[in-house]
Amino acid sequence: MRIEDSLAFRAAVSDPGLGTVLSVEPYDLRSAIEGIDRPVYVVSCHTDRRRTMCDTLPSFILILHNSYVLSLVDNLGAAWLYHLHRDAIDLRPFSTGFAKKFVAEQLYRIAPSSMARILFLETVLAYEPAWRVPLLARDDDVSLRRSSQQLSRLTADFLLHHEIGHTAVRDRRFDPFVSERVHDALGSLGEIQLDDQHRLILREEAEADLFGLNCCFSRYAPGMSERHLREYLDFAARFVIAINLFYAVSDDIHRLNVDGSHGGSSIETAFEIASHRLAIMSAHIESFLLGEDTAPCAPSDEFLGLDDPSMLFDAFMAAGPAMTECTHEDLRHASQIIDLGLQAGGDFDAIIGGYRKTWVLGDDPVATLREDCGTSFLV
Repeated sequence: MRIEDSLAFRAAVSDPGLGTVLSVEPYDLRSAIEGIDRPVYVVSCHTDRRRTMCDTLPSFILILHNSYVLSLVDNLGAAWLYHLHRDAIDLRPFSTGFAKKFVAEQLYRIAPSSMARILFLETVLAYEPAWRVPLLARDDDVSLRRSSQQLSRLTADFLLHHEIGHTAVRDRRFDPFVSERVHDALGSLGEIQLDDQHRLILREEAEADLFGLNCCFSRYAPGMSERHLREYLDFAARFVIAINLFYAVSDDIHRLNVDGSHGGSSIETAFEIASHRLAIMSAHIESFLLGEDTAPCAPSDEFLGLDDPSMLFDAFMAAGPAMTECTHEDLRHASQIIDLGLQAGGDFDAIIGGYRKTWVLGDDPVATLREDCGTSFLV
């Protein structure tokens, strides 16, 4: 019997936590990576209910290609490209606004609460007009759209190969390019304020990060200039770190304001791990030798540059402490009124769903856009 026909496989891909499953594609890596002893499937889905991106089961591995997360990098990248190359805009709606909206959705998934609903409603009401400008411009601008989609594809591939990297690390042939580099990098970071368990987590995540980066260097170098490839990888790395921190911020806010017994991530530990992961990735992106012996880059390309996105992501991360602060008193009041109505039995999931786009995973796998809610263009 084929694995795809087994009860275990059918149960795994029909898990309600996967949200909308768009496709399930085989991604056979057993001939390329020693240590992968079972078939791998990439599940293209759209869900805000899952944080883990990989399920390892006895007879197969599922890697999630989650368009819920990828839609955020698509929109954030479009805003940054528009700001750099078309018209300078106030970036707060895209740093603070996108961050608050993401955290509000995660708070709601932890446990439906008035805080989660009010934060979501207030954020959408406050920032939606600003979100329209670069996103609509991208739809009509070939150059913006091409660059935004390339950034999204590269980030999707990085996330995919990061998950593969957790298994590939067993293949000792990769040691000189992954494990040994992480060992050297950790030694150069100085004192690390983590216990043994979290030091191990840091090492495992950093090894998977470098495996993912190496795969992206190899895959994208032939079609991108060296400058643009490093810039796009830097953006992807910063984005992935930010998303991981927002999950921890969501846990912390829920614990402090709704349920003191809630477990989840320690915000201090999450920031410590994140800062070291980013430092290791940034150094690797900057120092990776591109050329005939590794991955030769194209002399030029048609993509727009990303320059240094640290300003955007510094603001993105600075939004954390202010996540629950009132954006506008009138909007907070209006959101509270709507929440009172929802407490009587309204469907808040339908409101969230009205601002969603989904993605479809291609065969390679590459993400392509597909409208899921009429004329809505928000994530």
